[in-house]
Amino acid sequence: MEKRKYKLGLTLSGGGARGIAHMGFIKALEESDVKIEMISGSSAGAVVGALWAGGLSVEEMFELVRSTKIFQLLRPSFTRNGLLELTHLRKVLKEKLPYERLEDLPRPLLVTAVSLELGRPEYFREGILSEVVAASCAVPLLFKPVELQGRLYADGGLMKNLPVIPLKAYCEEVMAFDVLPRGLATSKSLRSSWKLLLRVVQLGIAASTHADVQAADYYIPCRELGSVSPLRLDRAEKIFQAGYEAGRRALKELPVSC
Repeated sequence: MEKRKYKLGLTLSGGGARGIAHMGFIKALEESDVKIEMISGSSAGAVVGALWAGGLSVEEMFELVRSTKIFQLLRPSFTRNGLLELTHLRKVLKEKLPYERLEDLPRPLLVTAVSLELGRPEYFREGILSEVVAASCAVPLLFKPVELQGRLYADGGLMKNLPVIPLKAYCEEVMAFDVLPRGLATSKSLRSSWKLLLRVVQLGIAASTHADVQAADYYIPCRELGSVSPLRLDRAEKIFQAGYEAGRRALKELPVSC
């Protein structure tokens, strides 16, 4: 198995619309001339990772947010069982990236998706790009699972929202940018059933990613997004800026070997 081939890798977490912050963080990385050789991601992190690995600039990625709503995955496309399909996401990836397969990307990308039959996260470096990324974003009970290699797969964030450990098999060091809130909540912030549900999901994901947080050589949380819903696409500018500022602050202090 190929191991430790790359010097510095970047892990991008899942987080719905908060994933726009990954674009701002990448801008800070590029301004600091930090060289990322490989990327891993779950869900929204897999989307941004695929776009960046495929050669899109930060400006081009953010223009997709403004013009085509790349994260507006809820565009109706119902199947017979009432679930949505990720048709819009697949279309954008096919139109904007000149690469059909994951292994053809100029920068290596590791995408996480959960095997529903086996009950475990799996990591893809090969396969049809649009299908693998769609599988990583397929939230259960909302989106139809995606079939890959004869098995059904769903959102990678279910069990591996911050896939640092699998990336460390290939990279000497791993930097992780996390857009999932991990701080304390107030009783006021939990008064609605929707916010309570989000908090429960966040706590579960935080517990499942503890080992990956500890394994990261450079862990950078975007704490400013704690009050931002994962569905708030109308706050794209604020989310992008939060990622950029978090990156700028962290990169001034971290002894990253570029």
